[in-house]
Amino acid sequence: MVLSANNSQVLINTAKFPAAKHYYIAYSGGMDSTVLLHILAADDRFNGQLSAIHIDHQINPDSHIWAAHCQNTCYQLKVPIICEKAELSDHSESACREARQFVFKNHLTTEDCLLTAHHQNDQIETIIFRMLRGTGLQGMTGIQTSNHYEHYQIHRPLLHLTKEVIKKYVLSNHLSFVEDPSNQDNTYSRNYIRNVIIPEFLEYDTKSIRNIQLTADNLSQSHQLISHLIGQTNPLKLTHITNKDLLSSTIYHWLNNHGLSAPSHKRLLQFSQDCLSAAVDKTPELRLNNGLITKWKNHLYILNDLPQMNYDTIDLNFKSINNQVTLPDNGKLILDKKLPHNLTIKIKYLQNKETIKTSLKGHNKKIKNLFQEMSIPPWVRLRIPYLYIDNQLMAVGSEIISAEFKNMLSKYKAEYRWLSPQFLL
Repeated sequence: MVLSANNSQVLINTAKFPAAKHYYIAYSGGMDSTVLLHILAADDRFNGQLSAIHIDHQINPDSHIWAAHCQNTCYQLKVPIICEKAELSDHSESACREARQFVFKNHLTTEDCLLTAHHQNDQIETIIFRMLRGTGLQGMTGIQTSNHYEHYQIHRPLLHLTKEVIKKYVLSNHLSFVEDPSNQDNTYSRNYIRNVIIPEFLEYDTKSIRNIQLTADNLSQSHQLISHLIGQTNPLKLTHITNKDLLSSTIYHWLNNHGLSAPSHKRLLQFSQDCLSAAVDKTPELRLNNGLITKWKNHLYILNDLPQMNYDTIDLNFKSINNQVTLPDNGKLILDKKLPHNLTIKIKYLQNKETIKTSLKGHNKKIKNLFQEMSIPPWVRLRIPYLYIDNQLMAVGSEIISAEFKNMLSKYKAEYRWLSPQFLL
């Protein structure tokens, strides 16, 4: 733990920091990040494991002076610093944020943790900002103390502190910091909330910040409960859900549990309506950024975004393969080299009108009927390989194998398998 200057109050509990090989402070030079840097620089635990990253957005003509100030402060505190100049597409809040994220992404590894100086007032600012744009339950829970972004961890050790506590720390330790005049530009949404709305709240009720934080904490507990009840099962069974609004909300939290960004509320509602009204043989789909959701047999499935399929016939030179054939969708066929090398082998797709005899005493069965009996999902049927030997269908995937092919495999003590791509996320 690190104590404040007068040793009367615990400011940061370093025992709750995520484990990391190295910690990087997002150091703007402003009041908040200066306090974070000053506290951690005095903690022996971080010797050799702490650095600062300063990003010069090159918007203000004095930004190079701020960068020099940050370098000098880090030199005095014996903390290594990385200074980067950001390349901005414009001067918007989103462009600045994207530039910072690009720098952090390039410098941090999977073993590292980024430390930011967000505090309680930032938390309230974020909640109000999201509320004014329109948000759901998760958005109203605010900023999380710890989470992952890209490949690295983020931790916000000051999130429980008010701005007033931070100001007192600065005064008691006589810290100097950079004051960016753009923070007073209320044309930026967050500045307006920070400089106008929050002070109005505090003037109305000095407990307003604390009460909003309490509301966010309560909503966070409700969100955790809902997430726990919905779970991470894939597929998700649609039991007793007959209302599109309820289904839309369920899908939203289900995707969140899988770490996926949900589509817009409008698209979720439309997909929910499609699922509820679809005929039994229909499979509504909702495209995601990196996959899709589909409904099949009263279940929802999150599917991986597989390569686009090439359905051309594949002629195999059995002499040249080495037991394993890679298919167009990255699936694989195991074809044992113990089988005779003079076989003519072809792989085809979408041959569900074919028939196959799976037992010596049985009759030929339609592949389409076998798919139905075995509950083979439609997305598997689109990619399942049909194995032909000397122009005769011998196998469909791994589960449907002809009696003749079974005898051939037994005779040569050979192996055959289809290793399908990973369909479910």
